[in-house]
Amino acid sequence: MRTLHRSFSTTVALAAMLVLWAPGSGATPLTSTPVILSVTPASPSPAKDPQVLRIGGQDFQPKLKLMVTTPGGGTMELKDDAIQQQQSGSFQVAIVIANPGKYSLVVTNPDGGISAPFVLEARAVAKPPTPVIQRILPETISKNPEAQTLTVEGQNFGPGVKVTVTDTLGVEVLDPVVREVTTSSFKLSVKLETAGPYNLVVSNSTGAVSNVAVVTVR
Repeated sequence: MRTLHRSFSTTVALAAMLVLWAPGSGATPLTSTPVILSVTPASPSPAKDPQVLRIGGQDFQPKLKLMVTTPGGGTMELKDDAIQQQQSGSFQVAIVIANPGKYSLVVTNPDGGISAPFVLEARAVAKPPTPVIQRILPETISKNPEAQTLTVEGQNFGPGVKVTVTDTLGVEVLDPVVREVTTSSFKLSVKLETAGPYNLVVSNSTGAVSNVAVVTVR
């Protein structure tokens, strides 16, 4: 009878433990529940070099792993020293985001807790239009110690246009004045004091630089 009583007690204890840990019982779950809530920057630009992302969320454990699925279906597992400045609610990681598209990020804790995928979209930044010099008028220019007005025609000119003019010796001509700027032309007042070829280059406020136009001064 003692053996039967002991077996019955063991069975009751095991049943109580199963109830305690059963899903929906209100008891503490067996594993953690990591959650990714944010990624900074939110829309990184594709680049060949690794970019540092800050992952924000909750229930991150030491020694966690981050699985990244690329737009092409490839995967990257980042762990150990790749995970930096980790706290329970954040960590940093350097990732190569080589192509535009959607990247899926999943955190796995050492106890087996896995986060829901967090989708991060990398977007390519549109390059600013490049200014193009097509023609400079008048076509015949004579040297003159006084400033002369030229008309520069082309494409993709805009506010903040800057003109660099270099003389026959490669010395930059000082103080060229730009006015009446449109997307396809502008007026340029500049001193052309020496006969020979001058190089003229246009740059926009975005940093885009035009082709080199050669002006021959007689």
